[in-house]
Amino acid sequence: MASDPPLHHTLLSATAAILALIFAAMLFLAIFPIPRLFSKRFGRRHAQAGAAYLAWLAIGFISVIFMSASGASAGVPPVVFDAILGALGITLTLTAAREFGHKNVHNRASGTLDEDATVSYDEMIEHSFYQGVNLCQALFLAFVSLPSTSFFSRALGACACTSPWLFRSAFPVHSFSKNYSGSGRWHFAPRTGACTPAF
Repeated sequence: MASDPPLHHTLLSATAAILALIFAAMLFLAIFPIPRLFSKRFGRRHAQAGAAYLAWLAIGFISVIFMSASGASAGVPPVVFDAILGALGITLTLTAAREFGHKNVHNRASGTLDEDATVSYDEMIEHSFYQGVNLCQALFLAFVSLPSTSFFSRALGACACTSPWLFRSAFPVHSFSKNYSGSGRWHFAPRTGACTPAF
């Protein structure tokens, strides 16, 4: 007679199921009004990368629900899920930079604080760097969770995980904090949510 799964497995499964429902509702609200969101000719590769990214997130939810409910080890291993998700994230940013360009876009503030702002080419490339950092961190956490890793190997892993920052200057830099400091400080309008310069 099979025993019931532990309580923490049941709670994890229930939490994952709730988050999956929220995720599905957000997808429906975002995609349903735009039925050709992933099939337009312009930006098709970026759309395909986005569809793959969302599909992989959905697979992750299903895997967590199944694994936690049954207590089994079947499903997508976490390190595999994180590695593929990180690779898809990098692909998503680079396809956006390649297909949308926006090399001549110059926003008044870093990011899209202004309601009329468009993500610039440099910001897309910068996002790819941080996607790579996230991937390195996920792989490092998976590595140090192995019971056989020594202190020395963990130290080497930490060095490898943080080494991408040695190449940070090769990527565009946009200081988000500068939007809130100095004479060019921005703030949110209380009713519209738009950003306006505070001079």
